[in-house]
Amino acid sequence: MIRVLQFILMLGSMILMIFLIHFYLLRRICSTFKIKYTKRKLLLTIFIVLCVPGSVILSRMFESTTSRLISTVSFTYLGILMTVFSVFLLTEVLRLFIKSKKALRHFILIVSLVLIMFSFYSALSIVVEDVNIYTDKISDNASIVLLTDIHLDVLNKQKLPNKIVPLTNELKPDFVFITGDLVDSSDLTQEDFNWIANISAPVFFVNGNHESHTGIKDDNLLENTKMVLLKDRTVEYNTEFTIIGRDYGTSRNVSTLIDDLDKERFNIFLSHVPITFADISHSNVDLVLSGHTHAGQLFPFNLIVGAIYPLNHGLYQENNQSVYVSPGTGTWGPSMRLGSTSEITHIHLLKK
Repeated sequence: MIRVLQFILMLGSMILMIFLIHFYLLRRICSTFKIKYTKRKLLLTIFIVLCVPGSVILSRMFESTTSRLISTVSFTYLGILMTVFSVFLLTEVLRLFIKSKKALRHFILIVSLVLIMFSFYSALSIVVEDVNIYTDKISDNASIVLLTDIHLDVLNKQKLPNKIVPLTNELKPDFVFITGDLVDSSDLTQEDFNWIANISAPVFFVNGNHESHTGIKDDNLLENTKMVLLKDRTVEYNTEFTIIGRDYGTSRNVSTLIDDLDKERFNIFLSHVPITFADISHSNVDLVLSGHTHAGQLFPFNLIVGAIYPLNHGLYQENNQSVYVSPGTGTWGPSMRLGSTSEITHIHLLKK
């Protein structure tokens, strides 16, 4: 019952936010571009506001290529909407200095178009981020590749892996970690995960919130791949590394997973949702790898994410412990990024 109420509250808040943004843009567009404001336009706005979340909900209830395509169009519309909204907010300041409405109109059109095109390009362009971490717990340098938030669905299930696998193998990692939200569809088959076998290194996986939301269970499809599934499990890798995986779907306390780690080994903790140094400072965890935040993915959500998660993007270090939060290898919702990048993280563990 509580979850139902939470869902209703979240959905209601989302619809209200989308409506207010639409209403603001409707009034501003009409004013700036000298278009007559009418009640018919307002009713059309209300209709669009209801269609957007409605299409997304339907795509979850009736998973298919068609429904996914409809939700993708809706999400893309929202991404464009938020970008244009941000540009209009900027013009609220510029109005104080630029009195020419013609100049403002040109500014809005040009900047909106440039930012929208750039956001599509940023989402499609996967970058390799190199990160150096020094430790005296290893006898030789090691290479780690972190993948997270790939969000495979019926539309990108071939195109995205075809990019990820060659880029990953080029880095010649000693092991690969996937920290959740690998899937974003309940309509995937075993064949859709065959690409994992082409990764040249051992692969370790922990699930995320989207594995739960889509109804995909590790035991059904993922355990038949080469991945080692870590659901509140600890495994030792050779004589120097311990890898601990936190299951997103459990209420198990972090401390119960990391309290008794060998301080002589290099201990790597995988958690889809970022945790803080307060969660690990009492333990022998050396490195935490996470995702989930997407670094906000699209402005201005990066500002919101930064307020929610103290450790939300990049490398953080404190007292010989390191936390790295990836912005994600794929995208969720609109295939757009503004203020963030699609990333494969290449972590160099370097012997001191």
